[in-house]
Amino acid sequence: MKSSAQRISPIIEPKVGRLYDLRSQIKTLQAQEKALTGEVSAYLENHHQETIEAGDLKAALVSCERMTVNPGRFRKQVTERDFLACVSVSPSKARTYLGEADLRKVSAITHSTRLNVSQV
Repeated sequence: MKSSAQRISPIIEPKVGRLYDLRSQIKTLQAQEKALTGEVSAYLENHHQETIEAGDLKAALVSCERMTVNPGRFRKQVTERDFLACVSVSPSKARTYLGEADLRKVSAITHSTRLNVSQV
């Protein structure tokens, strides 16, 4: 690797500067996007709306949940053989042994929301 004190090719030098500028702009844009997402999401939540239209754009809150099964509690409700068949205890496999209501009882449920923006 060459020392940083050495001159680089005149062809690559402006590209290094451009790359630096782009990375700085990306960080700025990400911060702006995060702030705007928060504002629009808060507006939708405060006005009890899931979607809004703005000209030819639509913003929509999309909710989803993720289930994390408690292996110890799951193991108590199925046979040893069935438990071993689900060693990773993925929700999709666990559902084959317990009904949704019982599986939820032995699971940690997390919810998340994201803001989708698309053309109408």
